[in-house]
Parts: sequence; structure tokens; C-alpha cells
Amino acid sequence: MGLLSDLGLGAARSLRTRLGARGALRVLSPMIASSDPSPARAAAIVVALECAAEVGDADALESLATWWAVEHVGARTADVAPVIASLLRTSKPLARVLADAEVLRRDHPLSRALRAVVHEQSGALDDAAADWRSAASEAERAGDPRRARAARVELARLLARQSGRKLDAARVASSIPEDDAGARERLVLAIARLGETGRYARVRGLDALVELASQRDETIARAAIRAACAHADESGAALTGVELERVRSAAAKWPDPHERARVLATLDAIAATVDTDDAARSAALVRAAAVDDTTRAQLERARAVLSGGAVGPRPSRDAGTWCALAVIASLRAGRDDDARDRVRELRAIGVGDGEPAAWTAAWCALARPATRPDAIALAEALLATRGTPPRGFLHIASHLEHAGAETLALRAMARAHEQREPGAKERRIEALVRAGWRAWSEGRRDDAREHLLEARAARG
Repeated sequence: MGLLSDLGLGAARSLRTRLGARGALRVLSPMIASSDPSPARAAAIVVALECAAEVGDADALESLATWWAVEHVGARTADVAPVIASLLRTSKPLARVLADAEVLRRDHPLSRALRAVVHEQSGALDDAAADWRSAASEAERAGDPRRARAARVELARLLARQSGRKLDAARVASSIPEDDAGARERLVLAIARLGETGRYARVRGLDALVELASQRDETIARAAIRAACAHADESGAALTGVELERVRSAAAKWPDPHERARVLATLDAIAATVDTDDAARSAALVRAAAVDDTTRAQLERARAVLSGGAVGPRPSRDAGTWCALAVIASLRAGRDDDARDRVRELRAIGVGDGEPAAWTAAWCALARPATRPDAIALAEALLATRGTPPRGFLHIASHLEHAGAETLALRAMARAHEQREPGAKERRIEALVRAGWRAWSEGRRDDAREHLLEARAARG
């Protein structure tokens, strides 16, 4: 084993203290390269990895990761996990290199879970989901139900974050027993159940959130209330009266009295828009806007635009909503060039969480040739948010289809299906089959297969 035979983790770190990270890396690297796998070499690799991460030496780190992948004597996931955590703050690609090496070294639920975290923080959500699934399967095969359950909870949490995977999250959650679940697990499972297609299952999830909203742990309580309110936002017109009542029960537990009053007024306004006439709906909107200066100003500007007036001067705050209303006002006045400039400005400002005015500006601009290319880009940005268009996703999908943006139209239909909009499932399946056969006739076999498989999955 050479020079490393008597070197342990403590001695290697002592070397780093004396020589510094760069000096220790220069000494340890050739010693590692000339030695056989052993506990001493494993310790040296860990310290060398720490040094390489500290000085930002990507080449050294990649070489060390290659050695770590074949280090089967004395190596532990717990030793390399802090290095990966450090790299996540400085270089996510290098964190992934080392996480891949750890999975190659030992394909175990812990190493899979570690890499899933790296994937998620790097934005590779599909890869993260695959690792959580593998971690759960490996834990089950190893007879470790506790780790299998923990991996499934994390998988449900991850899927529930993604707009097109909420039903998958609900299915994962339904496979996890709630016995002895802690508050965080109950929160994750409740949120995941909100993706169910059946309203009773969603109400069950909301009931759990209402209960969690009374938790002594303020972090859990606030997260539960936010999740219930987010469900109302994302459901749009598909929100049932029973669900709305549960959301209101959760919101009533929000600690800040001013914010609580504003949210409850908004929920009451939503309730008043169900099966009521135009006058009642208008009065409800005015009541909801009255508790918030920004919302009241937005409502006044929107009404001015719809009645044929101007959008008014640009406000110091909330430039995005003003810009969206300016798009609509310009289009209604026939000033397409001005509308195109405002669409571009809105894209530059950003669409935030997908505000209603931005959705309306997008579908209005899709109808005009002068604004259509920029409107398609605006719609793409909006579909990446958690926001819901005022007239629903099927309405946006129709305008995208007419504009020739088939891929985005399919994405909007998927959101409509997820939000349980009437007729969304059938229309999505029909569009996917049509897109699949068109791709097949054009020789795009992979695209055709993907569309047709998605159509089959949508049928359930």
C-alpha cells in the first residue's frame, strides 16, 4: 500500500492543516494514484476531495471522483456527503460528478438519495425522481421499510412541485400509509393528495392541511395554509364549493390579522362568483379589492381598459400588470405595433407567478399577426408558472393551436387535464393522437411514439 499504509482520516486532515488545501492536494494526489484500495487510501481521497473543492480544482476533483468510484475498502457515503454539500454551493456540475461516483461505488438507498438531492438542486427534476424511486426500491429489497417510506415521501414532495406531475404525486402518496407519520410527512402527503382527480380525495388532503394549520410548529402551520391557498389559486374554476370551504378554514388560521382579512375577503369573493349574476360577481370583486390598495388599483385600471378607456399612467409598482393592460388597450385601439412593444416589455419584466392580466394579454395578442411571435413566447413563459389563466387552460390551448404553436398547446391541454377542466381529458387525448400520427407521417418516429404513449397514459 506504500506511503498511505499508516495514514488515516485524522492524519490526512492534519496534513491539510500543515500544508494548506493546495499543498495537501499536491502531496496526496500522487500517493493516492500509486496505492491500492484501502481504508487509508479512502481517507486520503476524502481529504483530497475536500481540498480540491476548497481551491476549486475541477480537474483534480474529477480524477479523485474516478478513484472514489472504485474505492470499496473503508469508504463511506457519510464521508463524501459533506464534500458534495459544499460543492452544491460552489459548483453543481462537480457535485453531480462526485454524486455519480458515489452511486457507482455503492448503489445503495443512501447514495441514491444523496444524488437525488444534487439532481433536484441542479434543476434535473426527472433525474431526481428516478433516483428517489430507485432509493425506495433498493430499500424495499434490502428489507428497510423506514428508508423506503422516506424515499417515497420525498418522491411525492418532488412530483407535487411540478405542474404536470401532480397526479403522479397523488398516486405515490396513496401508496404511503399514514401510520406514525410526523408533521412534515403529513404535510407532504396532504399536498400531494391535492393532485387527485377525485374531489373527495382532494378534500381529504385539504382536511389534513386544516388540521396542520393549527400546529404549534409555526413553519408547518404556515406551510399548510399556503398550500391550501395555492390549491385554490391553481384550481381556478374547477375548485368545488366543499374545497373552497376547507381552504377558507385553513386561511382563517393565518396569524397576521390584516393578511388574514384580505385572504378571507378574496375567498368570499370567489365563493360569490359561483352561480350568481353579473351584479353580484361585480360587487364581490369590489369587496375583495377594497382591502388591498394594489388590487383596487388593478381592478380600476382593468375596468377602464374594458370600457374603452386608457390604461392610465405607469405606476411606480406593479409594472407587469400595467404593461399587460397596456397590451390589451393597444390591441383594442388597433395599435398593433404599440401592443407588440408592450408584449416585449412584459416579457422583459417577467410574468411573476402568472398574473391574470398577463394571461389575458397573451391570448389577445395571439390573435394578431404583428404580435403573435412575441405572444407565443409570452405564453410559454406563463405556462412555466403555477398561475391559472382566467378563462382556463383549454381556452389558451385553443388560441395556441390557431397560432400554430402545437407543442405549447399540448402543454396547456396537459395543465387543463390536471386542473380537471370539463372536456380537457378527451380533448388532450384527441390532440395527442393527432400530433402522433402527423409526426409519424413526417418521419419523426420518436416524437410520434412519445405522443401516442402519452395519449394512452392520459386515457388511464
